[in-house]
Amino acid sequence: MLQVWESFLTRIKSFSNFINTENISTDAFCAEVISFPSFFESNITNSSGVVDYVQSIMLPHEVPCLELTASLRQASAVLNEPRGRSDNPLCFSAGLTLGINVEAILENVADAG
Repeated sequence: MLQVWESFLTRIKSFSNFINTENISTDAFCAEVISFPSFFESNITNSSGVVDYVQSIMLPHEVPCLELTASLRQASAVLNEPRGRSDNPLCFSAGLTLGINVEAILENVADAG
């Protein structure tokens, strides 16, 4: 379980470094995600509190829909199956957030940001 948290924190820190390096302005959701490592480090022994915090960030966030334009074009997305270190399926309990590494190739899609 510790490896999962370490991987999650590493990804958040990489995201934070990218945001800071590229001088990208963040919205409220990104700011909360970037602030997670400090919350985690101060609440590392309270696993249920950490899970509640992650859920309070992730669950209310709505992913913006892509807007269709008047021009005719074909958009496509290819999602590659995650390749883990084992062939075991990922299991999770109802009500918990599950993070899965996904590779996606988007073609001919306008910037959703």
